[in-house]
Amino acid sequence: MATSVNTGELLEWFQDPANRCYFNSDLLSVKPSPISSGVGVFAKKTQSPIPSEDDVEENNLLLRVHKSMVLSPQNSTISNLLFDHGLSGMYGLVLAFIYEKEMGDKSPWWGYLNTISYIDNKGNFILPLCLHSDKEKDLLKGTEVDFMGGLDSEDLLEHFQTSCQFAKNVYDENKMAIPSALKENNLNEFAAITLAVASRAFEIDNYIELGLVPGADLFNHDAYGEENVHFVTLGEVCPYCGKEEGCWHEEYGPPDSEEEEEEEEEEKEEEEDKEEHEEQEKNGEAPSKEEEGDGEDDHFDAEEIEQLEEITMDYVEKMEKELKEEKERKDAEDKEGSEISDNDDDAEFDDQEFYMNPDECCDIVLERKIVKNKEVYNTYGDLPNAVLLVKYGFAVEDNIYESLCIGPQIVKYRKENPDLEERLDWWSCMGWILLREEEKINARNEEEEEDSDNEGEEEEEEDEDDEDDDDDDEESWLFQCRVEYPGKANSQLRAVARLLTMSANDFEMMVADKNCDGEMIMKELAKKKLTKECKMLLKKWIQERYANVGDGKTRSGELKRQLKKTDPRSAHFCFIMAVLNEKKLLENALNSIK
Repeated sequence: MATSVNTGELLEWFQDPANRCYFNSDLLSVKPSPISSGVGVFAKKTQSPIPSEDDVEENNLLLRVHKSMVLSPQNSTISNLLFDHGLSGMYGLVLAFIYEKEMGDKSPWWGYLNTISYIDNKGNFILPLCLHSDKEKDLLKGTEVDFMGGLDSEDLLEHFQTSCQFAKNVYDENKMAIPSALKENNLNEFAAITLAVASRAFEIDNYIELGLVPGADLFNHDAYGEENVHFVTLGEVCPYCGKEEGCWHEEYGPPDSEEEEEEEEEEKEEEEDKEEHEEQEKNGEAPSKEEEGDGEDDHFDAEEIEQLEEITMDYVEKMEKELKEEKERKDAEDKEGSEISDNDDDAEFDDQEFYMNPDECCDIVLERKIVKNKEVYNTYGDLPNAVLLVKYGFAVEDNIYESLCIGPQIVKYRKENPDLEERLDWWSCMGWILLREEEKINARNEEEEEDSDNEGEEEEEEDEDDEDDDDDDEESWLFQCRVEYPGKANSQLRAVARLLTMSANDFEMMVADKNCDGEMIMKELAKKKLTKECKMLLKKWIQERYANVGDGKTRSGELKRQLKKTDPRSAHFCFIMAVLNEKKLLENALNSIK
């Protein structure tokens, strides 16, 4: 959950029109949250959302931040330095935060940055899992956190070394002071900042990528699918400049395109000509003014003069037209500059000028009814406890998105039974993919029945899934074999167990059938009633998984008792909660296999 302080300063910061932000203070307040060590957003009155197509006055809008005020590598004070050193994504965002924080109140984001705390109430840095003591990490051995690499500090150390090297290079090149967090003996400070930034970062669009959105991180996470608000922003923009439409990249391609290379070559030639001219002046060889023209007012091209044999009326009219257009352009620029100056003198801002185009903003909008004096929740996604614990530093009880991978147990079984290699080869190359596609078709059909209006959105999500599928390797199917909340083997796991226990004759007949497709695999492997042999194999895998969690002995009942004696705001509490959820899931799965 968000750990924020000095929120009063942030609310004042929102009121400054120059910051291009809006916070619905008529409807919302910020105060300590009962579910976290920080604050949360609470409703001042009860309100239900208006259907988006009818919300002309944007009554559903709770927070709006213009993308220019989203802190990102692209718009931070050190954006040019990050670009020069090729640092973007989370690496760039963490560095942007550190250097902006170093600027203090000189940073345009200071009112926001000053609310982000990475120190607990005892004055200690709030550290990511991988830097906790071995004793604490032992609790999580064999869990999903361990499986996904959350206990390994290698990635963090590489991140720290890269960032420290950047700071050294920047100091050598620009004499910019090295911040405390980027000194080699301050790993814990850097790690705490990285966790604070990563837990608050939002995916903005395909130009900004990751960014910190002032105020959006005040809303805590609901893990049960009952969130009140959603984060909304236009993600499909030009990846090179961030514009929604109308930029020249649509026509000419990326910045390194052939057209830009030609422009750069022309600029290089002009620079070389200038240097040559300066060298001639030093040597007393520079041409006279008569030879080189009258300076800035000379619009004649040398090649054009050579080709011009006589001055015609058409040529005179052409030159007069160019001079007239140039004068009109300068007059317009002078007038625009004068208007801007007048506006600055008035020091008045029209709020609507900033909020008219939602496509240029990040919004928090109302999705479900909020109740007076009750906390207002966002969602960080359909995330299991392992992800919540590693990225955000907390876990929730009875997480409905929890699922546990049984892949390692299947690998062990495969090594013990080499005679099953042919079946698993077929499954890894074809079977699991056909089943997965059938599952997608069924899921899409169910969603279309529930809400036919979402067809376009579903098709878009389907396309994104297809793109992800291209990256699957032959062993990806192992990751799909899972026990899901509240304790049931999913289709992929059931299908593999059935595949490995069916008779050799049944297997040969199935793979030889020309009509063997996802529908057949779903029917014959995933949904067919489990045989005794299949149940025994599933139990074996689940029991092995259970024995690998923590000390392998402590059951969920004992963990519940431990939880009651632990400070609910401590990291140790979250560790026990994560292990407890996994134990309960596996116990339920074993009990369900009769």
